[in-house]
Amino acid sequence: MPHATISLEEIRPTAERVARLAQAVLGGRYADVVWNSPRRLTRLVPFEGDNHARFPSRYAIRTGKPLWIEDWDNDPLVRKHGFVRGSTDVKCFVAAPIRWEGKVHGVLGGVDHVVRPRDESVLARLGDLADLLAEALGRAKLTAERERDAATLAQALEDTARSEQRLRLATRLARTRVWEIDHLRREANADAELWNGSPSYERAGRLVWDVIHPDDRPAVEAAWARHMAGEAAFQVEHRRFRPDGAYFWVESAAEAVRDESGQVCRVVGALRDIDEEKRKELELIDARNAAEAANEAKSVFLATVSHEIRTPLNGVLGMAQAMAADALPPVQRERLDVIRQSGESLVAIVNDVLDLSKIGAGKLEIEAIEFDVAALVASVRATFAAVAEAKGVGLSAHVEPGAEGVFRGDPARLRQILNNLASNALKFTAAGEVRLSVARTAEGVAFAVSDTGIGIPKAAQASLFQPFTQVDTSTTRQYGGTGLGLSICRHLAALMGGGVTLESDAGRGAVFTVTLPLPFVRAAALSPELVACAQVERPERPELRVLAAEDNRINQMVLRTLLAQLGVEPTIVENGRMALQAWQGGEWDLILMDAQMPVMDGVQATRAIRSEEARLGRPHTPILALTANALAHQAAEYRACGMDAVVSKPIVVEQLFAAIEALLCPDQPAETDVSAAG
Repeated sequence: MPHATISLEEIRPTAERVARLAQAVLGGRYADVVWNSPRRLTRLVPFEGDNHARFPSRYAIRTGKPLWIEDWDNDPLVRKHGFVRGSTDVKCFVAAPIRWEGKVHGVLGGVDHVVRPRDESVLARLGDLADLLAEALGRAKLTAERERDAATLAQALEDTARSEQRLRLATRLARTRVWEIDHLRREANADAELWNGSPSYERAGRLVWDVIHPDDRPAVEAAWARHMAGEAAFQVEHRRFRPDGAYFWVESAAEAVRDESGQVCRVVGALRDIDEEKRKELELIDARNAAEAANEAKSVFLATVSHEIRTPLNGVLGMAQAMAADALPPVQRERLDVIRQSGESLVAIVNDVLDLSKIGAGKLEIEAIEFDVAALVASVRATFAAVAEAKGVGLSAHVEPGAEGVFRGDPARLRQILNNLASNALKFTAAGEVRLSVARTAEGVAFAVSDTGIGIPKAAQASLFQPFTQVDTSTTRQYGGTGLGLSICRHLAALMGGGVTLESDAGRGAVFTVTLPLPFVRAAALSPELVACAQVERPERPELRVLAAEDNRINQMVLRTLLAQLGVEPTIVENGRMALQAWQGGEWDLILMDAQMPVMDGVQATRAIRSEEARLGRPHTPILALTANALAHQAAEYRACGMDAVVSKPIVVEQLFAAIEALLCPDQPAETDVSAAG
């Protein structure tokens, strides 16, 4: 802090009194006080007379020693320093330095008209008077400093009051309360509202913890222990009591202040009321948990419904497929086709509902694997060839040279899109042609499905991709359908980074184009023609030892009937435990395993078999899951437990035989996708 300054006018009265005393001591003509100001010497005692004495004053200030000039005109000091000489007024000059805070600030001096020999006693008394003046100056300085300090303190108190006022306003607006426990002063300071009053130092230490909700206290104590150990700052969220006894949420921060020895001397802390924010956060969490629970319940419900629908459909479609292999009269075959087509339509509806549910929940995953574009398009055409032929509608497929080869993407989802578009095109085309074409564009690979059907009015196209939407109600009555297919197609294309566009008008057919950014991998190993002509062989294997675990009697009959086409007579058991026992008691080429069975389900049985194989060193037995649990995560669970492949119910005989061939002859390429649908 800078020293207080003293004005010359403040010390002038004191200087005049001291000068009068000095004149009395000297007995001379006059005495004065000369002050060494920063830029010049200043005479504090005015008088009318010679100014020659000012010059020895500067010398006395510079040397800091008492000065006695006996004979002004003949003194060697006067001659040496060139002081003004020849004055009849001044004959003797005496000066004593005024020392203050280790520095000479001036001199107390006097003059006389006569020559006077040096008198040490007079010099001593003059020095005492100079010291009295220095003490007076010190008291003046101290007074000035006190006044300055008082003014500074008053300003600081005013500033502090303003700061506290601003702090109180800020903490009130921020809903924050500050507290402190001082162990040295044994004091506790806090807002009265914070601790429900003003507790004593002895109670404050306990009250800090007592107001915390019992359920939150262990976490708060653990956080404080980490802070005391120097591991982390203390900042936690917890509940505490209000004065009315209710709990509310706060964000608490505190710091232990230590002295030089490392001992905690005080603790300062702050609490911020976050009750409103926390309750909103908890409400959001509850709402999210409720939504997740509802979504999980919906998923379980859909999976259950899917399973319960697929199980009887497996009996219907399985037997229809088995009967289709028999020689039937035309009328019976036509009726059988109606049964099969109706069952397949119901399966398609179930799959659409499941897909839409997964899309809405964000749970539908997209794969990135290599596949042959031309082979995939050829397989789509082959799927609908019989339908097109029955309607008398042409069905063609063309892949431009630039679009041939192996690309990376999700072939199952792409096939699902193309199947849906091709099915719609054939449904709404009574005559003419449906064409599948593929070309490379700047945006990727474009798959177009065009038809010469009834077309779509411009006004209806904007809403056509919305769920449960069709052109009009008459379309639903005439052609059927749920209106989910195009919505699912657009969502699937978007998930794969692409999109679906439509060009159409009423009565002029339609062109749906799916453009996907599929990375090119390499040229195709086989020509599309060879791939399209590949057929699933059904060689008779009477020696094949097949163990089947299936609890449903109808599904047992379907399985036995379908496997008979391969010349295989399976051994069928009713649950997983019986399957495990049968496996332990014999050797099997293949196990067909249902997932949901009483006593022991298929997953448990598979794990037990794989564990026994590892323990006993037995060779790996292929296990093929045949299940009505058709969701993707369920198929992943089955593979994770040790099953080698999954075929979903209702069983499609071509998929079943292809899966069996793939497991028994792993070196032969199999185009059929045996993964679970959806």
